[in-house]
Amino acid sequence: MLSWTPNETFDASLIYKSEDTDIGISNYDSPNLIAFVNSLAGTTYEPEYTQAIFDSAYGASNDTDEAILTLTFQTGIGELTSISGWGEVKQTNAATLNAKTDSFSQELRLASDNDGSINWIVGAYYRAVDRDIEAFGFPYNANSMDMWSIFGQMYWQIAPAWMATIGLRYSSQDQETTDLFVGLPTVKDNFDDVSPKFAIDYTIDDDTMTYLSIAKGFRAGGANVDNSLGTDPTFNQGFDPDYVWNYEIGLKTAMMDGKMVFNAAAFYVDWYDIQIDKAINDVIDPPYQFIVTNGEKAHSYGVEADWYFYPAEGWEIVLGGSLVDANFDSGTIDTAIAGLNVPLKGNWLASAPDYTFNASVQKNWEFGNNWGSFARLDFTARGNSFADVPNQAPPGGDFRSGTLTNLNLRAGISRENWALQAFATNLTDEYVSTFNFWDGGFGDVHVVLRPRTFGLSLSFNYN
Repeated sequence: MLSWTPNETFDASLIYKSEDTDIGISNYDSPNLIAFVNSLAGTTYEPEYTQAIFDSAYGASNDTDEAILTLTFQTGIGELTSISGWGEVKQTNAATLNAKTDSFSQELRLASDNDGSINWIVGAYYRAVDRDIEAFGFPYNANSMDMWSIFGQMYWQIAPAWMATIGLRYSSQDQETTDLFVGLPTVKDNFDDVSPKFAIDYTIDDDTMTYLSIAKGFRAGGANVDNSLGTDPTFNQGFDPDYVWNYEIGLKTAMMDGKMVFNAAAFYVDWYDIQIDKAINDVIDPPYQFIVTNGEKAHSYGVEADWYFYPAEGWEIVLGGSLVDANFDSGTIDTAIAGLNVPLKGNWLASAPDYTFNASVQKNWEFGNNWGSFARLDFTARGNSFADVPNQAPPGGDFRSGTLTNLNLRAGISRENWALQAFATNLTDEYVSTFNFWDGGFGDVHVVLRPRTFGLSLSFNYN
């Protein structure tokens, strides 16, 4: 990172990152598939470790280069910020997939800073992405995306205890997708949207405030590649945008002179034209390929809360959690796995656990000559979630992630710009899934928590 501040009205920073990552055997497993392999071949592979039948050729590598330039100007009407980003990512996966992505983004933002009842922020954003994919050594897919948006937000102090926030964002996205493998016509689409936001805050006293917010969200559509080579009539090349309306009410409060902080919120989300995965027949890499299509309507609602306690100098205790209900309200799906016109109403949204919980305790110590140390214990728990819809997996499969618990310990010392840490993750050596999905070629795949691991990390920061 390089930074430059020649005077009080201008500063600049440049961050450049280059990262090469080689991933060996993955942490994927598929107990049902391995048990099936054992029954056919008479092998004794451990069902909990799919890696046992793969060698290092099934690893992956990612090469990333990116730069971010930030310029900040103090003007007579507010702070003007420019953020420019460049990036290139090259991905290789198990000698079957090669992808190269080039991107550029630019944001301009002007924010007021005055003592009046109204403050505001206005800005514009642009992003361009080009991505080329090869599969099994052949050109597979090329897509490009150009999107831009303009936005503004006003903060209005209606009364000493009342603050209103009103925001509006217009987005436009041009997308072009070319199926190089099958040779389907290039799909060119434009998606645009106007998304408003409204919030009202009420300050009860110096330590407590409540709020209510309503906001709309938007995700652009796109196009799929047809691995069925035209043999599956349920294939859809294009899919539409989906939209959400989010409603939230919450409370933020501090007690005991700031030694205790409690935040809580209840939310309701309406989701329209929801983008979902569906399976079609796959001739290239049998038996199934997953593409994106549009469902109809879904919703989720729940509560979330977090509690921070600072009982003494250097101590921090944190508790947090959520309860969620997330279901489809209507719609059907055609899928090569479950059949045609399968009802979605009542199905649980994919990858949406019904509860989460986290707890941590940390103690910090400070010594002379800029020395410091810390010790931290983290615990997380998560309820069951489903990999996809319909929630029912094919025979012999399992779409349920199962519940998860994880206990981690970390401690370290630091001085000025370097730090040494020792860590132990998954202390109780739990065998649990962090995420699961149906892979067309291998069956139900679970991404499992890394076994109990001990290690050291050394970091050095240079400015």
